[in-house]
Amino acid sequence: MFKNTTTTDMMVFYAGAIGTILVALYGPGGWWWALALAVHVTVISIFSAIIHRYYCHDAFKANPTVAFALSLVSTAYFYSSAVQWRVMHLCHHAYSDTPKDTHTTGLKGFFGKGYTAPEARFFKTGIRLMRDEKQAFVHEYAVLFGLGWGALLLAINVNLFMYAFIVPIFTNHLANRVHKQFGHDGKGGSEHWWMEFICPMGGEWLHRDHHINAGRSIFSRKWYHFDPGSVIVRAIRQQ
Repeated sequence: MFKNTTTTDMMVFYAGAIGTILVALYGPGGWWWALALAVHVTVISIFSAIIHRYYCHDAFKANPTVAFALSLVSTAYFYSSAVQWRVMHLCHHAYSDTPKDTHTTGLKGFFGKGYTAPEARFFKTGIRLMRDEKQAFVHEYAVLFGLGWGALLLAINVNLFMYAFIVPIFTNHLANRVHKQFGHDGKGGSEHWWMEFICPMGGEWLHRDHHINAGRSIFSRKWYHFDPGSVIVRAIRQQ
């Protein structure tokens, strides 16, 4: 069931980095960078709300069709499938900051393969999702979703392709790698709420309480906590 996408993740990160450098050198710039930032925050917030809180932790209830449709946004930016993340992330929570942790840290984790394969016993955590033919299809062809979305944006407008696809791919994967380095203190999740304003992660920098209570759907607890993922949760959750 588990598809080893660690190599793909690394390739996407470096391809995005090279692409972003070229965009910075030859792109029109200006307000297009504002679009890139908006897409970055939107994609990472959907990832946090849907892939992480909804699919990985069952933290809230929502219309399955709406949740599935939103999950495709993350997949379109090469964040793999909900099935993949559920299997890998639950293993991460079970073995955080140990040699069995699926999240690789240090220089190797930042510049190389950012994840390792989970223990086989966690495969069963993705079975419920795999029973849905749509989820199974996305899991099998996740990379093609990203390539297809990029091709569509390129066909519409070259600048749109550069600033709404290439740049956000790099910044999202860069933010994810930064978060893996500093989101834990060796004893579990750490709290760096201010990093949301420097390296937007959809609310994921509010990480200590999440590892204590993974079932919480809203990460923010103070008025100054920036948790854009919670906006999506509140918009779609069902009581």
